[in-house]
Amino acid sequence: MLSIFTTDDGDVRAEVINPDETPEELAEHEIRRCWLQVVIDVATREVLGWVISETADADHSMALLRMATRDKTKEKIRYGCKREPVPPPGLGLALADNGNATRNATVYGGQLGMGMTVMTGRAYQPMDKQVVERLFGTVQWQVLNFQPGYTGSRPGELTGYAPKASAKISHDDLYGTITRFFIDEYPFRPHYGTGMYGATPRQKREDAMTLYGPIDPPSQRERCLHLGVKVRATTTSEGVSAFKIPFNSTELQRFADGSSKTVTVHLDPDDLRKVYITAEGLNTVIEASLRMTVFKDLSLEEAIEIMEAATKANPTQRTLHERHLSEAMARRARESGFFPDSRDPASYQTIERLQRRADRLLQVEVRPPS
Repeated sequence: MLSIFTTDDGDVRAEVINPDETPEELAEHEIRRCWLQVVIDVATREVLGWVISETADADHSMALLRMATRDKTKEKIRYGCKREPVPPPGLGLALADNGNATRNATVYGGQLGMGMTVMTGRAYQPMDKQVVERLFGTVQWQVLNFQPGYTGSRPGELTGYAPKASAKISHDDLYGTITRFFIDEYPFRPHYGTGMYGATPRQKREDAMTLYGPIDPPSQRERCLHLGVKVRATTTSEGVSAFKIPFNSTELQRFADGSSKTVTVHLDPDDLRKVYITAEGLNTVIEASLRMTVFKDLSLEEAIEIMEAATKANPTQRTLHERHLSEAMARRARESGFFPDSRDPASYQTIERLQRRADRLLQVEVRPPS
């Protein structure tokens, strides 16, 4: 594995590292290539979700679908947006290209489970997805090319300009700029695409709501079962543990009946307050609630980061209590001024990587107050 980084004078270098011994967090001056993934409403051109990630894969496509169907007030507050983001809708039809990020069993299964119709664009036919292609052009010319380090749309376009040496923007800064553009600017700009006739996306959404009405957003149960993450777990007297986070309910304990049973936990990485549990031979879906209230406002990645921070602060402790976790949260709040959001591209990772980080905490018990 290679670590790619820049020196203080802007030179790009690389060194060989051991992935088993090197921390996941980027060191100073390390760089990477990012993907911008977007989902929009074709009828109104409203942008429903956006994710910047290290790779284009099924995990990030599912994160994009979850963002499209949830409230985005968190992003509005964090990045100082002045307008209201588009409210969460239900999704009726999905049109995507042939990339492996969207054309895979995980994404198709989630979309079909939500009752969506799935369409796949033809290979090398940009007119099949012209609405999305046009949006990326708008973002490029009205947002990205004003940022230091912009490399141009093709190699050698910016003659005499050294983009790597000029880059001073962080991933979070870039995501904040794109967020403000999608919430504060793009919905209120006249659009001259097919069928828009100069109306703004927000005007088109209001017309669509008046003429046709909304598609109700999915419930938390649907989000967990179809767009969430599946974790195999074993029942105990304290419920089940997914990513070292405890969940329990009376219904779950009745099903376990004092014995260890293997179940599947369906978890929404953006909302940890409830999970839904299925098992072989079980005809109903069991609901279980979060047993560590300190995690109730956090995403899955934020919760793992808090546990890692608490573990580092208490290296001799084998049990993490609410007090340890609260102290870790307070310390991070003082140091950073806010908690990293799950959409922060500097921290958002694949579910497999989050699972590996959680597995490193196997020797540490996370104990609810009860």
